[in-house]
Amino acid sequence: MIELLNNQLTFRFPEVHQKAVCSIDFQRTLRIPDDNREYPLPPDLGRFPIEHVDDFADKLPEAWQRHGGVFVPMYQVRGPLDQFFL
Repeated sequence: MIELLNNQLTFRFPEVHQKAVCSIDFQRTLRIPDDNREYPLPPDLGRFPIEHVDDFADKLPEAWQRHGGVFVPMYQVRGPLDQFFL
């Protein structure tokens, strides 16, 4: 079972175990240069929104509408910091 709540995807696997859960969210942050140098982690600017494709069907490509699911809108200047909670 997959649930979207508060911009976090939660996957539950009750057939495996009642506590088998994985939650994923994407934190907003600034993009760091891709120049093979090390940089400190950029600041956390909160969660990216996660939206249902069906809610924006009239504004998205037809292939997305056929496939369905969710998407994460973002500007190129932003970068995601992926977080997984098991």
